[in-house]
Amino acid sequence: MIRSRLAILLVMALVLLGCSARITNSKPIVPLRPGQTHAPTTLTMWSFHTGPEAKQVQNVLDRLHKAYPWLTVRLVQGKTDFDVLQGIYSGHPPDIAVLAGPANVAKFCDTGGMPDLGTVAQKDGIDLAKIIPPAVLKTASYKGKTCVLPWLTDAYGLYYNKTMFKKAGISHPPRSLAELEADGKKLTTYNADGSIKVAGFVPLSSFYHSGHLDQGPAFGADWYKNGKSAMATDPRWAEGLTWQRNYERSVGYGKLQQFAGKIGQDSEYTPANAFETGQVAMILDGEWRVGYLNSDKSKVDYGTAPFPTLDPANYGSGQIGGTMISMPSTAKDPAASWVAVKYLALNTGALNQIADTLQNVPTTYESLKTSAYSKEPPNRAFVKILEDPKSVWKQPVPAGQVDGDLQGLFVQQYEAGSGKNLKQGLAKLAKNIDSQVAVG
Repeated sequence: MIRSRLAILLVMALVLLGCSARITNSKPIVPLRPGQTHAPTTLTMWSFHTGPEAKQVQNVLDRLHKAYPWLTVRLVQGKTDFDVLQGIYSGHPPDIAVLAGPANVAKFCDTGGMPDLGTVAQKDGIDLAKIIPPAVLKTASYKGKTCVLPWLTDAYGLYYNKTMFKKAGISHPPRSLAELEADGKKLTTYNADGSIKVAGFVPLSSFYHSGHLDQGPAFGADWYKNGKSAMATDPRWAEGLTWQRNYERSVGYGKLQQFAGKIGQDSEYTPANAFETGQVAMILDGEWRVGYLNSDKSKVDYGTAPFPTLDPANYGSGQIGGTMISMPSTAKDPAASWVAVKYLALNTGALNQIADTLQNVPTTYESLKTSAYSKEPPNRAFVKILEDPKSVWKQPVPAGQVDGDLQGLFVQQYEAGSGKNLKQGLAKLAKNIDSQVAVG
């Protein structure tokens, strides 16, 4: 796994190095006036969606066409963020672009590859801050510019097995990491040979989505301060990572690795998922797990809640960040592209449709209140996480996800026992991150 992540890191660094110049041939965006006519036009939208998800995206594009009969949007599936970057730099961009998450928002903002949609919205009489919750709007912004709009989001929380909780005498989901550890140990059972039979919680960063435990929100830690990595200067990183490794050591790092190995990482998105089969009592996962539990017909009686935090005062918040939609600054018909982007991201009916079918958290105040998705009890925890102003995605940088990859490698090595001095290791990590960010 480490070798593959290093390969990804190198590829990303090379791509980013080749795409750092500013876009200078952007076109002015003048929003259409209410009732203003427009000649029939066909736009191309690049999106990462494929398969059944792409079909649902196409359905909402059909809805857009009904609302604006002069506008047809052709969907091109399976396009990555880097495809979009290369399209812009090559002079052959899409008219609309859908990004898989916030990781590269700063790159698009910093290079001018995508326009400041906050300014465009103001010209169109739209106050984004009154429509989109602040936590999720922040994931779409960099240095005061909002160059993409959130178009559904993920939110990460805790799934817990109610039957196991009741049997163990645990009355409520844990709210702090200390409670998570205590409950996790209480819920863990062992085979006769001492190996783990059922894990209360698997804190390994390599297990399913437990890696998001180290991304900042659970620790309340900042990634950057004054433009420099805060890995060594924010003491919450050391405190959180120390807690994690101590938890692993108290259960048995080797036992956890053996348990995770038997389950297999490839079981995550199958009916063999360890939580869905009752092999794990608690997991850190995204809102999409609700849909999998339903479609896989899991018999687990489960609940959802915010993920525990190092500081109980932060409980209720969590990691958020999901799909983004925008338009290249060089789009051939920026007024028409803005009509499509605005409709898909801000129209309540359209947003409710895509949220209800894709089962992701909607991203406007109105849709959070009115969508069928938001009214389903298991989803309420994720809606509340999104609405919590402390919920975050890490501070964006033009280098994209390189900092996250470096940190992920460091955590895996630290868990495995390399590097006895955590503070020195974090200081070195901070230097490496700052070097990559300077290049990006």
